[in-house]
Amino acid sequence: MTRAPRPRPVAAVTVIAALVLAACGSGEEATTADASGFPESAAAEDDDGGLKLLEWEGYQDKMFHPSFAKDFADNELQYQYASAGSEFFSKIQAGGAEVDIAHPCANWIADYVREDLVAPIDVERLSNWEDVDKQQAELGKIDGKYYYVPWDWGYESLIVNTETVPGGKVPGSWADMWDPAYEGEISMENFGEGAVRMAALAMDLPYPDLDEAQLEQVKQKLVELGPNIRTLWDASTDLVQQMDSGDVSIGFGWNDQYAKIKDGGTPVTYINPTEGRTGWSCGFVVMKSTKHYDLALEYIDSALAPEACTAAINEYFLGCSNTAALEQADPATVKALELDRADVIASTHFAEPLTPEQRTSFNQIWSEVTAGYGG
Repeated sequence: MTRAPRPRPVAAVTVIAALVLAACGSGEEATTADASGFPESAAAEDDDGGLKLLEWEGYQDKMFHPSFAKDFADNELQYQYASAGSEFFSKIQAGGAEVDIAHPCANWIADYVREDLVAPIDVERLSNWEDVDKQQAELGKIDGKYYYVPWDWGYESLIVNTETVPGGKVPGSWADMWDPAYEGEISMENFGEGAVRMAALAMDLPYPDLDEAQLEQVKQKLVELGPNIRTLWDASTDLVQQMDSGDVSIGFGWNDQYAKIKDGGTPVTYINPTEGRTGWSCGFVVMKSTKHYDLALEYIDSALAPEACTAAINEYFLGCSNTAALEQADPATVKALELDRADVIASTHFAEPLTPEQRTSFNQIWSEVTAGYGG
């Protein structure tokens, strides 16, 4: 059934107009936008209001926005923190985090747009945009507009101890995780979306657009993985400790975890599954309610600068969206993490925006499956 829109009654329009005028007269400024939907604000150089950011702990260092720290030294940055995608979204949706910029991951972007929380980003005003990885940039493009600027990213794959893996048999695909030889040898991230995506790839199913029958197939497949799962990890350091201590010989992990484990002396390799690695991408969104849009763009552009991305690579073992940074970053780190492998990146299945129904379904499946692990 299609509902035809009805015009507002004249009386209602008059009341709304009066309220707007009253608000303006009382000094409360409403955020306005131009025809493109970009919020209007004071020019960055004339804006002395402090930017407020919702960030991951550890990303507030000036090395990640060097030119902003220099050019806008008098503009105090105010930080709030979140530790998971769901926490970022819930804080902003509920109004608990009144910020100008947030740093969520791409799989949540559609939620922000659907709830009308974020403004489109005028990427033509970002001097570093041309060097941003286009595969990741497209994750934040909805209805022809960019609502998200990618910044940090990473692979997800299997980290394998080549000395302790049973029979010296290094898996070559996601499907190999179900090999009975790996009974009790795997540490898996305790994350439903990632587990469902991995299983769907192993079964050649169309993630994330899985119908009910396919979801049931994925669920059963994850149940069958149970005997091979020794433990689940929640914190990044958990997997590093598990592999350093020899508790497991295979870990589902990120590239920065791989780098830390290898740097600690454990003989590990990071496989390229035949189905392609999975991956994550996080970046910046600008709140629709911001009064500091121009200043927010200056901050984001500073974070995209090659020197900022170089710091992310060298100091945190992360991928960073500005491909020009690869020429400045430590060559050994770039090579070890395969950040310059265009073929590997192109075949990587980065986490894409999900609907609320998909996210709920995937996490519910994982919750039900893991309830039976170890039983």
